[in-house]
Amino acid sequence: MGLHAATPRFDKSLRPVTTSFRTEPKIFGRQKELKEAIRLLGVPNCSSRSFPKRKRTSNAANNDYEFDEDRFTKVLIKSLSGKETTADNLDDLQQILATEVGKKRFLLILDDIWPNALNDDVRCWRKFCGPLTNVLRGSVLIVTTRFAEVADVVGTMNPFALQGLKDDVFWEFFKLCVFGSEDYHIDPQLEQIGRSIIPKFKGTPLAAKTIGRLLRKSIDPAHWNDILNSELWQLKQQESDILPALRLSYMYLPFNLKRCFSFCATYPKNYNFDKSSLAEIWVAEGFVEPQGSIPLQHIGGQYFEDLVNLSFFQKLRGKYVIHDLMHDMAQLVSKEDCFIVKNASDIEKVPQNVRHLSILSSDFSFQLVEVRQAHKAAHPALQHVFRA
Repeated sequence: MGLHAATPRFDKSLRPVTTSFRTEPKIFGRQKELKEAIRLLGVPNCSSRSFPKRKRTSNAANNDYEFDEDRFTKVLIKSLSGKETTADNLDDLQQILATEVGKKRFLLILDDIWPNALNDDVRCWRKFCGPLTNVLRGSVLIVTTRFAEVADVVGTMNPFALQGLKDDVFWEFFKLCVFGSEDYHIDPQLEQIGRSIIPKFKGTPLAAKTIGRLLRKSIDPAHWNDILNSELWQLKQQESDILPALRLSYMYLPFNLKRCFSFCATYPKNYNFDKSSLAEIWVAEGFVEPQGSIPLQHIGGQYFEDLVNLSFFQKLRGKYVIHDLMHDMAQLVSKEDCFIVKNASDIEKVPQNVRHLSILSSDFSFQLVEVRQAHKAAHPALQHVFRA
């Protein structure tokens, strides 16, 4: 489950390089979002095709596990001037950058910024932005991130959040992922199964790519039904698929938050979480570390808020939920320790070393005491039985 004290360092194999070149042959949907982004950039009555050509530069710094203001500054200087700089001292680099940003307007995009940019009480970020305070009017800095915490700290305006693709657009994209063409004439039976699979993705393109690759292996309806009836976390994943990408976010967490979040795999999907109640359970399970005289439940509540800020929980209509794909990821990292019993046949699948067992009472009617008595001997590590 990755429950070690040291947060792992990330290398190139874990965080792929992004560049300013488009990697997808076609963009599906997002017309409304594109217009709003252009409006926020202050470009009146302008389509995306009318932007002038710009020098493009790879975001080579996003392989590092720490936010490197020196390297970011060097990359920006080269992008603006077209020349490598030989300066190594940060002050010299910032003097050069301050000169360059005063010569022309610029659009700077920092892609996939992680919370480590906020380390050292946000000083790293503020230090990087120091030379960008006196720029030509109309210059813009855009930060993309998967973490609400980053958006709240670095933003100077309300964040522009991307939601999942709409169902009709998503279906066209899904067909492209599966068959390599939007115009492929799909068998009606396969289309019915495919449209039943789509709600699992919640409009997430990377999930469509993951499942599309698996469906592409066979156009046998039995194969498609097997995938329809499987949880995503049970399917074999490649490094570029959705669960490894989400697991990277999990591996970044401090070990105390890893324990708390992975425990949530015990709860069913779409469960409405209450902060106080969940914090009490975390305290009872021994997941909350004492901090002086602060009450443990208050610390557990802060753990919850930390996970909300890092987008592991989402607030939806006044309730806190875990996105279905995040829930799949939680089950992936805790599959030997946490298990959900949905029907009687699942009893035979309970892992030997399971510690936390969740029973969905709507599916069958045996009593909790019977489950505990029947499986305590076979599962000596069993600590907690939760009935949804």
